[in-house]
Amino acid sequence: MTWTRLDDDFNDRPALLAVGRSARLLHVEALVWCNRLLTDGAVPRGALPRLTDSPDLDADVAELVAAELWEETTDGWQLDWSDQEEAAAVRARQDVRNERQKRYRRRKSKHDSGDHSECDERYCKQAVTHNGHRHEGGNDDRRVTPSRPGPSRPDPKGGTEGRDAGAVAPSAGATGARLQPGEVGVLRTASDGRHVMNMGGGGDEW
Repeated sequence: MTWTRLDDDFNDRPALLAVGRSARLLHVEALVWCNRLLTDGAVPRGALPRLTDSPDLDADVAELVAAELWEETTDGWQLDWSDQEEAAAVRARQDVRNERQKRYRRRKSKHDSGDHSECDERYCKQAVTHNGHRHEGGNDDRRVTPSRPGPSRPDPKGGTEGRDAGAVAPSAGATGARLQPGEVGVLRTASDGRHVMNMGGGGDEW
């Protein structure tokens, strides 16, 4: 849909005050016709009788030409188009609107079929968020970054704190026995610098 621009002072302009009522109506009819067909104000001679029922068409046209609202061309007339939107701008806006409508129809079609990858999370509870999670009941994790385990922290009493706590591995070259499943060892440092692993009642050194 296009629009015809008529300012509130349209009928008070000197050029329009110089023509009669019938000529002013013809001018408005021609503006609307040109906007609808995107002719940028060009009115072919053969189209003029079809866009108006003016009782004296020739006289009305002569008044509009004399007032410089219309200009005669080789195949018709050119209207003063200074107040109206150019056809190129109208087509560009229509293209943007049509593309937006296509995206909406595609998104709605996917939504109706259960594909929520293009849904807007503000309006669809099943929309896929930026990291791939769904808001409710979804299982799409194509873009989810895998979680990383937290690093173990040193325990001042020896060993490690975290998921490996309770099992202390001796360093390379250790001669003592290894802990068996279910056993607990305590690592300590002797006064001479040796490392001692106490297991139950005994101890191993290295």
